[in-house]
Amino acid sequence: EPMPLCCRLERACATRLPDGSLHPDFQARVGDGVHHWNQLFRALRSKEFEELDAEEESHNDAMIGRWIDAYLVKKAAERTQRVPILDDEAVPAETILRASATHWILGRPSASWPSRSKVDPWQIPGQYLHKSVLLLQKSCTRNQPSTLVILNGPKIGSTPAGGAVRFGGFERCNNNNLLRAPGLDVIAGSFSLPPGTLQELLDLSALEVVSNVNLEGLLGTKSSDMWQAAGGKLEKLAEVTAATLGDKQRRKWYRAFLQRNLAAGE
Repeated sequence: EPMPLCCRLERACATRLPDGSLHPDFQARVGDGVHHWNQLFRALRSKEFEELDAEEESHNDAMIGRWIDAYLVKKAAERTQRVPILDDEAVPAETILRASATHWILGRPSASWPSRSKVDPWQIPGQYLHKSVLLLQKSCTRNQPSTLVILNGPKIGSTPAGGAVRFGGFERCNNNNLLRAPGLDVIAGSFSLPPGTLQELLDLSALEVVSNVNLEGLLGTKSSDMWQAAGGKLEKLAEVTAATLGDKQRRKWYRAFLQRNLAAGE
Protein backbone atom coordinates (compact mmCIF):
# COMPACT_ATOMS: atom_id res chain seq x y z
CA GLU A 1 0.00 0.00 0.00
CA PRO A 2 1.50 3.41 -0.97
CA MET A 3 2.83 5.61 1.83
CA PRO A 4 0.84 8.78 2.66
CA LEU A 5 1.98 11.86 0.74
CA CYS A 6 3.26 13.59 3.90
CA CYS A 7 5.51 10.60 4.65
CA ARG A 8 6.84 10.50 1.09
CA LEU A 9 7.63 14.22 1.20
CA GLU A 10 9.36 13.80 4.57
CA ARG A 11 11.57 11.03 3.17
CA ALA A 12 12.29 12.99 -0.02
CA CYS A 13 13.57 16.02 1.92
CA ALA A 14 15.26 14.10 4.72
CA THR A 15 18.90 14.44 5.71
CA ARG A 16 20.95 11.70 4.06
CA LEU A 17 24.35 10.12 4.53
CA PRO A 18 27.12 10.61 1.94
CA ASP A 19 26.10 7.35 0.20
CA GLY A 20 22.54 8.67 -0.27
CA SER A 21 20.88 6.47 2.34
CA LEU A 22 18.54 8.02 4.89
CA HIS A 23 20.10 9.28 8.10
CA PRO A 24 19.17 6.82 10.91
CA ASP A 25 17.23 9.49 12.83
CA PHE A 26 15.98 11.39 9.79
CA GLN A 27 12.48 11.75 11.29
CA ALA A 28 13.93 13.78 14.18
CA ARG A 29 16.09 15.99 11.93
CA VAL A 30 15.33 18.84 9.57
CA GLY A 31 16.36 17.93 6.04
CA ASP A 32 19.27 19.96 4.68
CA GLY A 33 18.75 19.29 0.95
CA VAL A 34 22.47 18.69 0.40
CA HIS A 35 22.09 15.21 -1.09
CA HIS A 36 19.44 16.38 -3.55
CA TRP A 37 21.47 19.45 -4.55
CA ASN A 38 24.45 17.20 -5.26
CA GLN A 39 22.34 14.89 -7.39
CA LEU A 40 20.92 17.80 -9.38
CA PHE A 41 24.31 19.48 -9.86
CA ARG A 42 25.90 16.19 -10.93
CA ALA A 43 23.13 15.66 -13.50
CA LEU A 44 23.30 19.20 -14.91
CA ARG A 45 27.03 19.97 -14.60
CA SER A 46 28.82 16.65 -14.30
CA LYS A 47 32.25 18.02 -15.30
CA GLU A 48 32.07 20.90 -12.81
CA PHE A 49 30.79 18.53 -10.12
CA GLU A 50 33.81 16.26 -10.50
CA GLU A 51 36.13 19.29 -10.19
CA LEU A 52 34.71 20.36 -6.81
CA ASP A 53 37.08 20.25 -3.85
CA ALA A 54 35.67 17.37 -1.78
CA GLU A 55 37.15 18.67 1.50
CA GLU A 56 35.85 22.19 0.92
CA GLU A 57 32.39 20.93 -0.05
CA SER A 58 32.26 18.70 3.03
CA HIS A 59 33.05 21.74 5.19
CA ASN A 60 30.36 23.81 3.46
CA ASP A 61 27.83 21.01 3.96
CA ALA A 62 28.68 20.94 7.66
CA MET A 63 28.02 24.68 7.86
CA ILE A 64 24.56 24.20 6.34
CA GLY A 65 23.83 21.54 8.94
CA ARG A 66 24.99 23.77 11.79
CA TRP A 67 22.84 26.66 10.55
CA ILE A 68 19.79 24.41 10.44
CA ASP A 69 20.49 23.10 13.94
CA ALA A 70 21.00 26.63 15.28
CA TYR A 71 18.07 28.41 13.66
CA LEU A 72 15.49 25.85 12.62
CA VAL A 73 15.76 23.38 15.50
CA LYS A 74 17.41 24.68 18.67
CA LYS A 75 16.74 28.41 18.58
CA ALA A 76 13.72 28.44 20.94
CA ALA A 77 15.38 26.12 23.47
CA GLU A 78 18.57 28.17 23.55
CA ARG A 79 16.69 31.40 24.16
CA THR A 80 15.00 30.01 27.26
CA GLN A 81 18.39 29.16 28.77
CA ARG A 82 19.91 32.61 28.47
CA VAL A 83 20.69 34.25 31.81
CA PRO A 84 21.84 37.91 31.69
CA ILE A 85 25.29 38.43 33.19
CA LEU A 86 25.22 42.23 33.43
CA ASP A 87 22.49 44.66 34.40
CA ASP A 88 23.04 48.36 33.71
CA GLU A 89 26.53 48.82 35.10
CA ALA A 90 29.26 49.99 32.77
CA VAL A 91 31.85 47.62 31.37
CA PRO A 92 35.12 49.44 32.22
CA ALA A 93 37.53 50.76 29.63
CA GLU A 94 40.53 48.51 28.91
CA THR A 95 38.52 45.41 29.83
CA ILE A 96 40.04 42.39 28.09
CA LEU A 97 37.56 40.00 26.52
CA ARG A 98 38.02 36.49 25.16
CA ALA A 99 35.81 35.30 22.31
CA SER A 100 34.37 31.81 22.19
CA ALA A 101 35.93 29.06 20.08
CA THR A 102 32.50 27.64 19.21
CA HIS A 103 30.00 30.53 18.94
CA TRP A 104 31.34 32.31 15.84
CA ILE A 105 31.37 29.49 13.29
CA LEU A 106 28.33 30.86 11.42
CA GLY A 107 29.48 34.48 11.72
CA ARG A 108 27.30 35.32 14.71
CA PRO A 109 26.31 33.55 17.93
CA SER A 110 23.42 31.12 17.70
CA ALA A 111 20.03 32.60 18.64
CA SER A 112 21.11 36.09 17.56
CA TRP A 113 19.76 36.12 14.01
CA PRO A 114 18.43 39.65 13.34
CA SER A 115 14.81 40.49 13.95
CA ARG A 116 12.89 43.33 12.36
CA SER A 117 12.63 45.08 15.72
CA LYS A 118 16.28 46.17 15.95
CA VAL A 119 19.24 47.09 13.79
CA ASP A 120 21.45 44.17 12.80
CA PRO A 121 24.91 44.87 14.29
CA TRP A 122 26.62 42.39 11.96
CA GLN A 123 26.99 44.27 8.71
CA ILE A 124 29.49 41.61 7.67
CA PRO A 125 29.92 38.06 9.05
CA GLY A 126 31.80 37.90 12.34
CA GLN A 127 34.06 34.86 11.91
CA TYR A 128 37.01 37.19 12.53
CA LEU A 129 35.98 37.07 16.20
CA HIS A 130 36.54 33.32 16.47
CA LYS A 131 39.10 32.73 19.26
CA SER A 132 39.86 36.46 19.33
CA VAL A 133 41.16 38.43 22.30
CA LEU A 134 39.66 41.92 22.48
CA LEU A 135 40.33 45.20 24.27
CA LEU A 136 37.44 47.54 25.08
CA GLN A 137 38.64 51.08 24.35
CA LYS A 138 35.97 53.04 26.25
CA SER A 139 33.63 52.10 29.08
CA CYS A 140 30.05 51.48 28.01
CA THR A 141 26.64 50.67 29.46
CA ARG A 142 23.79 48.90 27.72
CA ASN A 143 22.59 52.12 26.11
CA GLN A 144 26.01 53.06 24.71
CA PRO A 145 27.95 51.70 21.71
CA SER A 146 31.21 49.86 22.31
CA THR A 147 34.53 50.11 20.47
CA LEU A 148 36.93 47.19 20.57
CA VAL A 149 40.35 46.22 19.21
CA ILE A 150 41.38 42.69 18.22
CA LEU A 151 44.66 42.00 19.98
CA ASN A 152 45.52 38.71 18.26
CA GLY A 153 44.66 39.52 14.67
CA PRO A 154 46.95 38.31 11.87
CA LYS A 155 49.75 40.28 10.25
CA ILE A 156 48.47 42.45 7.41
CA GLY A 157 51.58 44.52 6.68
CA SER A 158 54.87 45.89 7.97
CA THR A 159 56.00 49.17 9.51
CA PRO A 160 58.87 51.21 8.02
CA ALA A 161 60.97 50.09 11.00
CA GLY A 162 60.37 46.43 10.15
CA GLY A 163 57.69 45.61 12.72
CA ALA A 164 54.46 43.78 11.98
CA VAL A 165 51.15 45.57 11.42
CA ARG A 166 48.42 43.34 12.84
CA PHE A 167 44.71 43.53 12.11
CA GLY A 168 42.75 45.15 14.93
CA GLY A 169 39.43 45.72 13.15
CA PHE A 170 37.99 46.92 9.86
CA GLU A 171 37.15 50.47 11.04
CA ARG A 172 39.84 53.14 10.66
CA CYS A 173 42.48 50.54 9.89
CA ASN A 174 45.17 53.14 9.25
CA ASN A 175 48.02 55.13 10.84
CA ASN A 176 45.57 57.24 12.85
CA ASN A 177 44.21 54.31 14.84
CA LEU A 178 47.17 52.32 16.16
CA LEU A 179 47.78 50.36 19.34
CA ARG A 180 51.49 49.90 20.10
CA ALA A 181 52.71 46.44 21.06
CA PRO A 182 56.07 45.63 22.69
CA GLY A 183 58.91 45.94 20.23
CA LEU A 184 58.17 47.34 16.78
CA ASP A 185 54.74 45.80 16.19
CA VAL A 186 51.49 47.80 16.00
CA ILE A 187 47.82 46.87 15.83
CA ALA A 188 45.79 48.87 13.29
CA GLY A 189 42.03 49.36 13.34
CA SER A 190 39.09 48.70 15.63
CA PHE A 191 35.40 47.87 15.31
CA SER A 192 32.21 49.10 16.93
CA LEU A 193 29.01 47.45 18.14
CA PRO A 194 25.61 49.15 18.63
CA PRO A 195 24.31 49.81 22.16
CA GLY A 196 23.53 46.65 24.10
CA THR A 197 25.30 44.29 21.72
CA LEU A 198 28.40 43.80 23.86
CA GLN A 199 26.26 42.95 26.87
CA GLU A 200 24.20 40.55 24.76
CA LEU A 201 27.36 38.76 23.63
CA LEU A 202 28.41 38.45 27.27
CA ASP A 203 24.96 37.08 28.15
CA LEU A 204 25.35 34.48 25.37
CA SER A 205 28.91 33.55 26.48
CA ALA A 206 30.09 34.45 22.98
CA LEU A 207 32.47 36.80 24.83
CA GLU A 208 33.87 36.44 28.34
CA VAL A 209 35.63 38.97 30.54
CA VAL A 210 39.24 38.00 31.20
CA SER A 211 40.61 38.71 34.67
CA ASN A 212 44.05 38.33 36.21
CA VAL A 213 45.75 38.84 32.85
CA ASN A 214 48.11 41.72 32.14
CA LEU A 215 47.54 43.63 28.88
CA GLU A 216 51.25 44.23 28.29
CA GLY A 217 51.96 40.56 28.86
CA LEU A 218 49.27 39.57 26.37
CA LEU A 219 50.61 41.98 23.75
CA GLY A 220 54.00 40.37 24.13
CA THR A 221 52.52 36.93 23.43
CA LYS A 222 52.57 35.40 19.98
CA SER A 223 49.21 36.01 18.28
CA SER A 224 48.53 32.32 17.73
CA ASP A 225 49.06 31.65 21.47
CA MET A 226 47.18 34.65 22.87
CA TRP A 227 43.73 33.01 23.14
CA GLN A 228 45.16 30.28 25.38
CA ALA A 229 47.19 32.86 27.34
CA ALA A 230 43.90 34.70 27.99
CA GLY A 231 42.42 31.56 29.54
CA GLY A 232 40.90 29.94 26.47
CA LYS A 233 40.65 26.16 26.57
CA LEU A 234 38.74 23.31 24.96
CA GLU A 235 37.58 20.66 27.41
CA LYS A 236 35.32 18.38 25.35
CA LEU A 237 35.75 16.56 22.05
CA ALA A 238 32.68 18.34 20.67
CA GLU A 239 34.33 21.69 21.45
CA VAL A 240 37.54 20.63 19.70
CA THR A 241 35.55 19.55 16.63
CA ALA A 242 33.57 22.81 16.55
CA ALA A 243 36.70 24.91 17.10
CA THR A 244 38.41 23.21 14.15
CA LEU A 245 35.46 24.18 11.94
CA GLY A 246 35.70 27.71 13.35
CA ASP A 247 39.42 27.88 12.55
CA LYS A 248 38.66 27.16 8.91
CA GLN A 249 35.77 29.63 8.84
CA ARG A 250 38.09 32.30 10.24
CA ARG A 251 40.68 31.64 7.50
CA LYS A 252 37.92 31.80 4.88
CA TRP A 253 36.80 35.17 6.32
CA TYR A 254 40.27 36.70 6.02
CA ARG A 255 40.63 35.33 2.51
CA ALA A 256 37.24 36.73 1.44
CA PHE A 257 37.39 40.16 3.12
CA LEU A 258 41.11 40.98 3.39
CA GLN A 259 42.55 38.75 0.64
CA ARG A 260 44.87 37.19 3.21
CA ASN A 261 45.67 33.48 2.94
CA LEU A 262 46.36 32.50 6.53
CA ALA A 263 48.27 29.34 7.35
CA ALA A 264 46.68 26.85 9.75
CA GLY A 265 47.22 28.10 13.28
CA GLU A 266 47.99 31.69 12.21
